[in-house]
Amino acid sequence: MPVFRLPLLLIFLALLTTTSSTAFAASKKKTLILKSDPPRALVTLRRTQDDKKIKQCKTPCKVKVKNKYAYRLSYLKTGYGDRTIYLDDNSKWSLVDDILIELPLRRYKSDRQIAACERANREVGTEDQLSKLCWIKPPNMPHKVKIGGHCKFTYDVSVIGDTENVKLVSCSDNIFEDNARLSLLKAEFTPKQVNNIPVAHIGKEMTIRFRKNAP
Repeated sequence: MPVFRLPLLLIFLALLTTTSSTAFAASKKKTLILKSDPPRALVTLRRTQDDKKIKQCKTPCKVKVKNKYAYRLSYLKTGYGDRTIYLDDNSKWSLVDDILIELPLRRYKSDRQIAACERANREVGTEDQLSKLCWIKPPNMPHKVKIGGHCKFTYDVSVIGDTENVKLVSCSDNIFEDNARLSLLKAEFTPKQVNNIPVAHIGKEMTIRFRKNAP
């Protein structure tokens, strides 16, 4: 009997190793949480291997994914770019249920915006002063809206003049919120200055107004 124990032990260890190595391949589906600011962005999830569409939903939403695939997220909303996520190894796959995928905001700056804000920053003196708006694009009027409206937000201005932590206070109609938020997110300021050093400006407020053009 002792003669056969060693081979049997080796076979058992080999089976154990094979089982552990294939456990990742046999993993079940997991969930990715998709979020955007502003919300309600239409997201299409495609598998990069064969460009197969897995799911389409509006943020915030959840999608089921499988391991050992790369996925491409396409965002159908002005100002956002595609993003590719890779779940091709066990360490990444083990974190899937904790992954929150946020849409990357493209802060595209036109030539007019760059020129206006460069001029505004040159005019900043050495005295302490609050942040000042140097550029904001008027928000797009929502489709089929017949009258104007407005939304009020609180927000912070970073040390480089970008808006952060944009939070809604009120809206005359919820239909205006997304476009108003996006307009404020892409606005630019001259930073707050203390002792000739740029600092964050916390707790500012702004009302974004929509004006319906006359027919």
